[in-house]
Amino acid sequence: MRVIQMCEDGTSSTLSEIVKKYKVSEVTIRKWKYQFDTYGSKGLKESSTWKK
Repeated sequence: MRVIQMCEDGTSSTLSEIVKKYKVSEVTIRKWKYQFDTYGSKGLKESSTWKK
């Protein structure tokens, strides 16, 4: 099981936990992570898959 998120409070989540929590596909989470890793928070603001 791979942990991919480390929160400010020190907790972490697996990809499957994040998918369930935000009700989006694994592909979407991976895209968001790539956008954030590459462009920072600006990359997420420009994401067409971001749910409001």
